[in-house]
Amino acid sequence: MRLIKYVVNLVKRSPAPSFIVAIFLSLRWKCRVSLAARIFYPSNIVVGKGSRIGRCHIIANGTGLTIGCNVSISDNVILDVHHGSINLHDNVAIGPFVVMYGEGGVSIGDYTMIATHSTIVATSHVFESTRIPMKLQGTIAKGIAIADDVWIGAHAVIQDGISIDTGAIIGSGSIVTRSVPEYTIVAGVPAKVIRSRKDACAVEATVK
Repeated sequence: MRLIKYVVNLVKRSPAPSFIVAIFLSLRWKCRVSLAARIFYPSNIVVGKGSRIGRCHIIANGTGLTIGCNVSISDNVILDVHHGSINLHDNVAIGPFVVMYGEGGVSIGDYTMIATHSTIVATSHVFESTRIPMKLQGTIAKGIAIADDVWIGAHAVIQDGISIDTGAIIGSGSIVTRSVPEYTIVAGVPAKVIRSRKDACAVEATVK
């Protein structure tokens, strides 16, 4: 009993020893957390069974971080709840060096794939005044909602206030400044519609 209380008290520290946090989360949620992961506010994290968390950096202040079942978070990912929330649903895959800020709230749907070096930031700087430095004008945070079965290519940027609907594909290197309809492929800077995946399905059906 004393050992359990000691471990719980260690976990509540910020920062707590990495290996203690990793063991605590792994045992509590039946998942696999790298001993080298740097995790702050672990008591604000819920992890689904079978998920794998690599050597990443997680700050789970605010509402906290919810990770579904069988989620894969690669090495060198940064998940910063930023006094908001991040919700990763089941079977999400996050590639190396992805950066995600959850100030306005970030939701990632089932089976969504996010490739390496992509950035999802649910906040933006205020810049209306030219008399005040932008750093001092504060921020706004609307939130980002990404639905099920979305594929986000490498080095993509998803800006605050964006929603990406079911089955959409974001091309590598794209900057998404507008919401994306379901089953739509977009690419470019700023991202523009390339075509609908439904068109391809219609052509395939015709050929058959």
